[in-house]
Amino acid sequence: MRTNYDVPAFTSAEVRSVCGAHPDTVRGWVHRGIATSSGPRPRRYSRADALRIVILQACSERRISTSLASEMADDVIDCVVRGTLSPDLYLVLPAISKLQGNGFRLITSPRLAKWRPTSNPGAIRTDEPVINFPIGRIIADAEAALDEIEEANA
Repeated sequence: MRTNYDVPAFTSAEVRSVCGAHPDTVRGWVHRGIATSSGPRPRRYSRADALRIVILQACSERRISTSLASEMADDVIDCVVRGTLSPDLYLVLPAISKLQGNGFRLITSPRLAKWRPTSNPGAIRTDEPVINFPIGRIIADAEAALDEIEEANA
């Protein structure tokens, strides 16, 4: 299991190359405290910081609010650091997210294929998924890109 999630090893440009976010977007997230950078200037980002920015960007591309994206990032990064994030993990957002705790679920792809929001087809579907995306695959791809950067910098 990886243990270097808190070591500031990546420049802002390297992080942006992994996630595709605009520099002003990343600066805005850091300024508002939604994302963090470690160490003195020039800014350096730890692997956990970089993955958080990847998650924020993925959510932003899907028009998910920054506050909800930040909550998601907390849960996903916790799974990453514990080594429990699987590449087949999906984030699912119900239509009315305030009805169920934090408003999102982490579901593996086999469960996603079987998951049904309600058993009554005539009922008001308050739990119908409106957004789901493969966060496990997004993180796995980002981890691979960060590994390449680390190897190139070594």
